[in-house]
Amino acid sequence: MTDIRDLSFVSDEIINYLPYGVNQPAPDGAIATHRRHAKPPTQEVVVGSTKLNKGVTMNNQNSQSLLRRRSWRRRLIRVTCAITLSAAMATSGVPTPQAHAAPTSNPWLGFKAPVKTHPRTAIEQNIPVKMDDGVTLRVDVRYPADRNGRKAKGKFPVVLTSHVYGKALAAAMVDYSKYGYIVVTADVRGTGASEGKLGILDDREAKDAYNLVEWAGTQPFSTGKVGVEGFSHLGATAAMTAAMRPPHLAAVSFGGAPTDLYRTFTTQGGNWTSSSALWFALQMMGVAPLPMALDGSEPAIHPRYPTTDIGTFIARLQADGSSVPFRFQELRRMMDESNNWDNAFWRERATDVTRINVPTLVYSGWADLFLRDTPRDFRSLNLPSNQKKMMIGPWTHYSLPKSIGPRNNQPVDDMLVAWFDKWLKGIDNGVDRLDPALLWNYGTERWVGREAWPPSGTRYQRLYLNGKRSGTSRSINDGTMSPAAPTKRGRATERIDPLAGICSRQTVQYLGGLPVYLPLSFFIESFPLKRTPLVDKAAPCFESDDRINEVGKLTFTTSPAKRKVDMTGPIAMTLRGSTTAKDPTWVIRVADVAPNGTARPISEGALVSSRRKLDPDRTGYFNGDAVEPFQFHTKAAKLPVKRGAIETYNIEIWPTSWTIRPGHRLRITVDGAELPHLMPTAASPKRLGDLSVHYGPEQLSFLSIPVQEGSF
Repeated sequence: MTDIRDLSFVSDEIINYLPYGVNQPAPDGAIATHRRHAKPPTQEVVVGSTKLNKGVTMNNQNSQSLLRRRSWRRRLIRVTCAITLSAAMATSGVPTPQAHAAPTSNPWLGFKAPVKTHPRTAIEQNIPVKMDDGVTLRVDVRYPADRNGRKAKGKFPVVLTSHVYGKALAAAMVDYSKYGYIVVTADVRGTGASEGKLGILDDREAKDAYNLVEWAGTQPFSTGKVGVEGFSHLGATAAMTAAMRPPHLAAVSFGGAPTDLYRTFTTQGGNWTSSSALWFALQMMGVAPLPMALDGSEPAIHPRYPTTDIGTFIARLQADGSSVPFRFQELRRMMDESNNWDNAFWRERATDVTRINVPTLVYSGWADLFLRDTPRDFRSLNLPSNQKKMMIGPWTHYSLPKSIGPRNNQPVDDMLVAWFDKWLKGIDNGVDRLDPALLWNYGTERWVGREAWPPSGTRYQRLYLNGKRSGTSRSINDGTMSPAAPTKRGRATERIDPLAGICSRQTVQYLGGLPVYLPLSFFIESFPLKRTPLVDKAAPCFESDDRINEVGKLTFTTSPAKRKVDMTGPIAMTLRGSTTAKDPTWVIRVADVAPNGTARPISEGALVSSRRKLDPDRTGYFNGDAVEPFQFHTKAAKLPVKRGAIETYNIEIWPTSWTIRPGHRLRITVDGAELPHLMPTAASPKRLGDLSVHYGPEQLSFLSIPVQEGSF
């Protein structure tokens, strides 16, 4: 019989985290049916054996998870729940959940790679598809074909991709047609061969996506089952499509895709980012007058493309009705920061993934510029564990090839095709029995499997900043981090360098990996070069050692780990800081310091001082600490920045899966800029001045790290 004490975590969960229970009021309003405007649901973070609602403080006092005193009412409910669940488990044979689940050492065991079924592809181009408002979109349809290029007979499942960059680029994606699928690729509204105005993931584009799925699912060539897929912007479109719930949709996969465009794509911590400029530049491909094909399947210039007419091209650039072309208008709004708020414009373009109701595969890379949303999306999917999968590999956005498997030498395409094989064809290939989360773990340099995100058994450890010198860094202060709270009060100060961060991993990550590729391998036949687990050895300035970014900055370093520390999940910084600047940015970089002194970048986070106000309903807490901060970023929530005033800054640091090996240390670098990742704007003069980090018994500054095994 299960010991009642083993079930305390269950009753804690029921008491503290019921959606409309003791600690939470019922949400206002009816459930919205539109993918954009649903009230943001209370999300959950799995920590230990409990599910933590976003915005609800976990009831632990410290890293040893000591329970708080509870009222007689809570104790009564807790005992009653425990007795009931104990009896249920005893009679059903359900094992007692464990405090910690070890990672699967070979998470790919049982996975069967797909096999091509057709040698060639037959193509029909620019097929018109009329939308509900009368606008015509055009699609290309690729069919499985025999050796002579003749279409295969019969009906097939359909894979749909919608392109903003021109559907001719479909040649660069997975060729699903050779695996027995009809592939439909569409030019989204206002791009390529399609009519209308480009809205860029707006509500009109979402309706088009719904219509395209229903068209594909009812064609004579279709079995009635449609999958949508895509990477990057195409992935954001796929997520948007799935959230619309078209009836013929049977599965979805999306990778390297932002679903919260404001926080993940265009800004970080309230700073405009280089990736936002990249996005606007890439969209020009969709409206360009001469769409280019990457293969010989279609001509480089399409006679029926509206954009072959220069007048149509100019009209598309001025689609917002202004005399200034639309893309440049948006760039202006970025540079003067007039659109740098989580406002209606960006909320319309965000996707509520909790609405997705079909099997879903999400994937990204630990150095992908859109990493932030992938684990959040995975955690938010309301699907059975066998119907949702997440892969995060040792990749940048443009890493090629992206590899998976026990030896990390299989193309990621195998997983993408296998996902549709399972859910569109019913093939038993083992993909549904793999661990829900497949993660590349740095430190051990291998793939591991996890059953949840963050993994079960996760606890958070505070590492406090203090003034004792570590003797390991050439920074201004060479401070230390320790599990023990500081006993003496102090502070460390640096002058903000606006050019900081040029030679850092962030330059690679937030430009998609291009700084690695372009100088050395973009124009040579052997592209891409052989890669290390993170990126090329050819870019040591950008990737392999972060010590160059510590000079003239503030650092805090732990003592060497006595045994390995398994660190998988979101990271956060709680910092007590003051400034002489009008509105500076706080940048935190985290690194793994080897015994030889090399500081290997792990992750980073940033926050503009005036944007520090937390949204408590969407922030993840542990022990009362904000371990997954979520700021409002609205004009109404903007806070004043007073010269010299000490404030608390909760800085979101993007997640990781990293093993700190024995003898290695953990280090943070505090900075005030990160160029070119955090772009100069009209607000840049407000960013200049001094930053001071405060520490002491009354001024606790600490790094919160997710720990599954070991500790510092």
